Amino acid sequence: MSDQQADRHIISGVTKGDGAGWRRWTSDRFSLAFQPLPPGAWTARLRFDLIEQFIDELGPFTVQLSVNGRLLRTGVFTEPGETVFDAKVPAGLLRPAQGARIDVSTGQVWIAPSDGARLSLRLIAAGFVPQ
Repeated sequence: MSDQQADRHIISGVTKGDGAGWRRWTSDRFSLAFQPLPPGAWTARLRFDLIEQFIDELGPFTVQLSVNGRLLRTGVFTEPGETVFDAKVPAGLLRPAQGARIDVSTGQVWIAPSDGARLSLRLIAAGFVPQ
């Protein structure tokens, strides 16, 4: 998320703009778009922070990861800290001439008392890596 081009991948639900930082707040639903990938075996990867206060107040976090509209993985997280969350992308789900989309939802959202912001994860990185 520290890349200068990170904002152009954000469709919704992730803080944008100068000062957003390399750990960007997400809402309980967010979407990212990517350029078409070359043929091959791919894994969708998220790297994020789970905030201790949120887990203490809201309980375990459920995270669902979808690619191009297909749910690939659901995880339940009970510990705060930095986490890597991977899902292998089935053959044929990514088409060479089409962009790829990652959608993430969490079962929990913390509402900031000061401004009502809906906060969930602190996203560090997201994208696709070769298997």
